[in-house]
Amino acid sequence: MSSTSQSGSQASDFISSNVIEHLSRGTSSHQVCVVSFFADHLRRKEQTETLVLKAMLRQVVEQASQELLPFLLQRRDDLGQCPKPADVGLVFTAVCRRKKIFLIFDAADEVENLKRLLIRFEAFVKAGCHILITSRDHPDLRTSSLSQKQIQIVASIDDLQAYVQSRFQESDFDDQLGTRHSIVDAVVSRADGL
Repeated sequence: MSSTSQSGSQASDFISSNVIEHLSRGTSSHQVCVVSFFADHLRRKEQTETLVLKAMLRQVVEQASQELLPFLLQRRDDLGQCPKPADVGLVFTAVCRRKKIFLIFDAADEVENLKRLLIRFEAFVKAGCHILITSRDHPDLRTSSLSQKQIQIVASIDDLQAYVQSRFQESDFDDQLGTRHSIVDAVVSRADGL
């Protein structure tokens, strides 16, 4: 399932955090594994396909049961120091066949080569992984088979006004902006639900 958020990262962070909390609270680590990745637009170039997959696999190792740990340790040795994304993806797929995994991928539009990650995610789903993707609208998500179910989130005008006003209050220019209300109104009218 993917969530297309026009309201930006705050709404998707909220949704992702609540899903993670609900899944973590409602199950034992022996039953399921909750894996998350929160993409950061400031680190876009660093968030390569390999980095994302390794971060996800690291979380699986941290939550591994005694039965799964030997399998993971052997795969780690097989991967070596500089694994290829395809190899890390195959290990994650194998884990999905052995354990129920919930993957929350937040701000998918903030990573490089999203299309390649989505292809990997499709293999994870076929192996039994459950995936929630939050993102702004993105062409790669629209064409992916992972976008079967979508929820569109649009901020209300009141929420946008409150957000923009709070940002002005936090800024160094707040006391210099005598016509702040007209600026807030102009920003909100141009935001178009963002």
